[in-house]
Amino acid sequence: MSSVIPVVVKRVEDRGGAEREEGIWRVVPQGRLDARTVSALESALESALSQSPRLVVDMSEVPYISSGGLRALMAARRRARAQGGDLRLCGLNERVEEIFDLIGFAALFPIFGSLEEAVESFRQEG
Repeated sequence: MSSVIPVVVKRVEDRGGAEREEGIWRVVPQGRLDARTVSALESALESALSQSPRLVVDMSEVPYISSGGLRALMAARRRARAQGGDLRLCGLNERVEEIFDLIGFAALFPIFGSLEEAVESFRQEG
C-alpha cells in the first residue's frame, strides 16, 4: 500500500506584498520522505519545474529522508540547472542535516537556514 505525503507547491511572493519574486517556486514536503512517499515529492517537484527552474524546497516539515528522497532532490536539481535555474534547500532539521553531511550532499546543494535566505540568494544572482 502506498502512502502519500502532503506537498505544497506555490509561487514565492515578496514579503512586502507589492512585488512578486518572478519565477521562484516553493515546494514544502510534509512528513517522512521514504520509499512509500517519495513519489508525491517527485510529482510536486515535476509540477514546480514545469512552472520555473528556480525552486526552493522547504524541508522544515521533514523529520526523515531516505535515499529515495535524496535521489528525487538530486534529479530535480539536475533538471533545474539544465533549464538555467537551480534548486535550493532550506529549513533542514538537525537529523536531516546530519544525513546530508554524512553522505556528502551538503556539498552538492545550496542549503539555507530560512526561506528568506534562499530566496535572497536567487535575487543576488539577478
